[in-house]
Amino acid sequence: MTRTITTSVGTVLVAAAILATGVAFAQERQGAPGGAGGRAGGQGRGPATPPLIMTSTAWEDGGVIPDKYTQAAGATAPNPALSWSQVPPGTQSFVLIMNDPEPSVPAKSSKGDVTHWLAWNIPASSTGLPEGVMPGDLPDGTKQQSLRSNGYMGPGAGPGPYHHYTFTLYAVDTKIDVAASQNAADTRTALINAMDGHVLGKAVLVARFHRRRHYPPTRRARTATGIPCSPCLASSVSSIAFGYTSAPPARTMRCPFRWWRFCAWACGSG
Repeated sequence: MTRTITTSVGTVLVAAAILATGVAFAQERQGAPGGAGGRAGGQGRGPATPPLIMTSTAWEDGGVIPDKYTQAAGATAPNPALSWSQVPPGTQSFVLIMNDPEPSVPAKSSKGDVTHWLAWNIPASSTGLPEGVMPGDLPDGTKQQSLRSNGYMGPGAGPGPYHHYTFTLYAVDTKIDVAASQNAADTRTALINAMDGHVLGKAVLVARFHRRRHYPPTRRARTATGIPCSPCLASSVSSIAFGYTSAPPARTMRCPFRWWRFCAWACGSG
């Protein structure tokens, strides 16, 4: 009888210990007062800070940037308007980097890509950059540089696959004490190093671009009298007589009437 009572009491004590451990663990997870390792103030993590957002009215993220803002419009094409929102608390300035990570000549940059625009020490009160920012240092303290100038350089990829031009905006908790160097890639490296440990938020906007291929108009040969050959009279006669739906170019045509050499001489297409 005594052994049974002792066993029951031991079981109860073990159960009580397990229960107390569970309660203490629950208090610690919830950050309740008295819970070991709880966060200060018992507030936990709190609401997450909204991410920094950057947009443009000229194109949607990942879309094709209009030619107006590219080298297709000339070397002095204006920059697109950019705007941002949900700025992190404590922001003292912004840094904007635009680069092409898929250049045709990677050796142009130590980063393996091309730096199209650097703008730093943009005031914290700014909510964006307007279209057509003037090159050089701005009155509000903003500094600029690119591969070829002290301002924006538009996309210039040739015909072929699209290049993905990346606009990256950083919200930092300090002013960046970096002077422009002779090489934009070196300036960019200095900016990235100076921002280390000071970035509060980051936003990315991607624009696609490549130049479209332009084919010259098809030459329509004419005889000395000005009569169109299409490409020569022999091909027209051949089409009617033999039911050809189309005639090959004069340089490769094989005329069934053997007028080829004469037509080539008359049209000047030989």
